[in-house]
Amino acid sequence: MGCLGFIALMTSCQEENDGFRPGDAPAIGIAFKLSSDQTGTNANARVLESAVVIESGYFHVEEISLETEGRTANGRFEKEFEIEYDQPKKITLDRFDENADFFIEIAEGEYEEIEFEFELENANDEPAIFLAGTFTDPDGNSIPLQFEYFDDDFEFEVEIEAAEGEYFQVDRVNNPLFLFEMYPSNWFSGLSSAELENAEITNGVLLINSEVNEALFTKVKRKMKDDAEIEIKM
Repeated sequence: MGCLGFIALMTSCQEENDGFRPGDAPAIGIAFKLSSDQTGTNANARVLESAVVIESGYFHVEEISLETEGRTANGRFEKEFEIEYDQPKKITLDRFDENADFFIEIAEGEYEEIEFEFELENANDEPAIFLAGTFTDPDGNSIPLQFEYFDDDFEFEVEIEAAEGEYFQVDRVNNPLFLFEMYPSNWFSGLSSAELENAEITNGVLLINSEVNEALFTKVKRKMKDDAEIEIKM
């Protein structure tokens, strides 16, 4: 895998979302936010971080698939299920909101592994993925930047495993929240300053999509897809 695009943290669910109240049933929460440190672990991203900073965005989730492995008093289990939305669910991104974007009810037990697969989709006139930020050129001039991904072929997987020989508990009391911190500036680390300086500007915005600045879009898309399968040990 290339540069790190996500990191997962596990905390306790406290808030309500979509009518779900912690304590009603065994469940896990999922939250997404932009990291305040967008340099991640990639050296090239640290160099470029002064040039491209992503401040907000959103993506639309059409379907979530889960695969789980664990144990109960009755023995080990492996389960799979899917959640499909009638209309894609819009997940907004910023650096501050750590509240759960989803609550998913699952069986009570001790879990060794949970694998999420998120399938993204356009929604109405909005792209499947949208990112907004700024590009700062070598002279210190700041230009608004927007990235748009209009397509229905993007999905990403996150596999979360307990430490070897250990489990994490899910029940009515223990509703873990998986917080996915995103480092979107890393997705732009394959772009040179010269490429960004020479990019087409549309109404004062450095717009990157499949039709405008297509070469830049292709590089960012490739970087995103390189990060689309993530394995995390808790």
